Amino acid sequence: MRFISVEATEFGPFAPNQSLEFAPGMSIFYGPNEAGKSSWHAALYAALCGRRRTAGKQDPSDTIFEARHRPWANVGSGRWVVKAVLELKNGHQIELRHDLTAKTASGNDRNTGARYDLGITDGAPDGATLLGLDRQAFLATACVRQADLLAVRESSGQLQGYLQKAVAGGSDDSTVAGALNAIKVFRDEFVGAGLAGAKPLKAAIDGLKRCNTVLEEAKQKHEHYLNIVAEADELKVNAAIARRKLDLVLARRALIEASGMQVQLKKARALQPRFPSGKPPSAGEDGDLASAVTRAPANGANRPQAPILTGPTADELRPEQVEMPDTHGLPESELRAPAFDLRRETSPIDHDLEEQEREIKERLTQYLEASRSRFLPLAGLMTLGSGLVLLVPILALGIVLIIIGAAILAWAATKRPLQPPSALQAELTTVEQERTRQTEKQIAAIVQQHHDAAELMRLLGNRSLADFEAEASRKKAQAVVLLAKSLPEDDLEKTILEPDVDAQIDRLRLEHEGLEGQYNHLQGRIKTEAAQLRSVPEAVEALEEAHLELQRVEKLRDTLNRTETFLKEAQSRVHQDVAPRLAEAVARRLPQITRENYREVMVDPKDLNVRVRLPDGTLKSAHLLSHGTAEQVYLLLRVAMAELLTKPDEVCPLVLDDVTVQSDAVRTVAILETLLALSAERQIILFSQEEEVLHWAETNLVDTGQNNLYHLPLIGAIA
Repeated sequence: MRFISVEATEFGPFAPNQSLEFAPGMSIFYGPNEAGKSSWHAALYAALCGRRRTAGKQDPSDTIFEARHRPWANVGSGRWVVKAVLELKNGHQIELRHDLTAKTASGNDRNTGARYDLGITDGAPDGATLLGLDRQAFLATACVRQADLLAVRESSGQLQGYLQKAVAGGSDDSTVAGALNAIKVFRDEFVGAGLAGAKPLKAAIDGLKRCNTVLEEAKQKHEHYLNIVAEADELKVNAAIARRKLDLVLARRALIEASGMQVQLKKARALQPRFPSGKPPSAGEDGDLASAVTRAPANGANRPQAPILTGPTADELRPEQVEMPDTHGLPESELRAPAFDLRRETSPIDHDLEEQEREIKERLTQYLEASRSRFLPLAGLMTLGSGLVLLVPILALGIVLIIIGAAILAWAATKRPLQPPSALQAELTTVEQERTRQTEKQIAAIVQQHHDAAELMRLLGNRSLADFEAEASRKKAQAVVLLAKSLPEDDLEKTILEPDVDAQIDRLRLEHEGLEGQYNHLQGRIKTEAAQLRSVPEAVEALEEAHLELQRVEKLRDTLNRTETFLKEAQSRVHQDVAPRLAEAVARRLPQITRENYREVMVDPKDLNVRVRLPDGTLKSAHLLSHGTAEQVYLLLRVAMAELLTKPDEVCPLVLDDVTVQSDAVRTVAILETLLALSAERQIILFSQEEEVLHWAETNLVDTGQNNLYHLPLIGAIA
């Protein structure tokens, strides 16, 4: 029988439906650690033998197998399936499918579709029955797992001796009984009959429990440490977010201030030429203006009163004018005397009119000049000191002055004892109107001048235009620096400045500083916690060593158990000449594999111990030889057992995992050459990570369809 292919449908670390194909002769699969060599080795074993179904608690070896080789992905699906295509010696090809969860299997002829009924061992279908073996016998002989040779070596002398004694006894049950009794004694000493006392199995279990406890404590402390680290990381992120919010507000304000200052600078540059002598004086720089501010209220209260006119009114004089005689049409000679008399009589009246007109003009001029001198400096000073806010009172004051002047003129006209002549009246009106216009014009000019001065003072403050330009440049540079922090433009535009932006900035700064402080505090805790952490890798390493010790004891126990089963199977199928045949099979290949250092293998009739003859002629127990030599001997013994125990019409393949790991370069080559020679009669499948194996295979395995070298990729790189 040989393997054509194996498919890890749902198995171990492999992606679904990964498969390998095998050459008919020797197939070497080379790959580094994490390439899945041991997993493929296990997949081959499971694809042929499946899993046993036992009542009660599952055997520890089965539990370990399940923990290692259940699918790592899609755990919740419960699927655990592996397939293989086999070719029997008669040429029939069989497709096997094992559901390792349900512990069921099916076999069909690949060409005809006919169903193959697999034998049942330990309650589940077992493809090893096609070879005349069962899953335990196949694993003990033809399927060599990594480090299994070492486990056999630790008890090789006794086990192989009991095996040979049992099979040599034929139907003599006493020989088998003696072998089984010896195994029991050995198990009690080197494994332990139960979980009581201080035997190796109990000690290994207790040591594993202690290591588990230590590891759990280390994990808990490490988890607590990681929680603090995660909290610190979260604070760091939140602090960065708070810092970003602060930067956005600062940048937004800087942009607004820089933009506003550019607008103000433009206005200031436009107003500056109107004051070439420098910046306009302020109230603090002019004592007279300051005094005017103090005197203004009193001067306003003591402004001159409008002149009061005396004498008869125009209405009182109009009847006298009516009673005058009508002189129209009289000769000039008749009128001259009365005219002279009238002139003489009216001269005092004309004089009075002229005096009254002069008095009105003089008093009106005094009033206007006094009002202007008292109110206009006050208005200018208030404009300079307060800016645009006081322009409205100034304009109102000018309007009031105009109204007062017009009212005085109207009042004076009603109080005159005599209406002046029309020409004089028109002239007086024209003069007053012109004076009013000039006054309004002067007021407007003064108001505009002080408005411009106040605006320039508001823009500049106590700075010069050059200082203002420098400050505007600094604001712009500050905005550029803040924008250089890679603040997103969208976030910047969405940033809203509160009415009290300074309070907003203070709040954001306090928030950032608070988060930053908490983060720094946690950093101190992290340092303290880190100093007190127990190394999780060291605890894991100790746990792995405890596992290895427990596995070593359990392997020894399992080896003993398998030997018991093997002895019982061997009793019914092997005759008394099996022991010599085993010795002959080992001896036939031993010189080649040991480079002629050992040529003869013997089984001592007294204890059936496997011994080899040294170059000096002495015999030495195989398990007392070097580690590598001992493994090589037991590898050959396994080959011999596979040859002898397989049913006659079949050939058992050998599935090996890193069997050269304990050999030097010379012994490695010898083992490989031996396996290559064996591949002429049986299929050899070898998984290895050794460079010597790779180099040998590249030279000696020519792809002729019979042998082949395959490179296994890392599991993560499998497509």
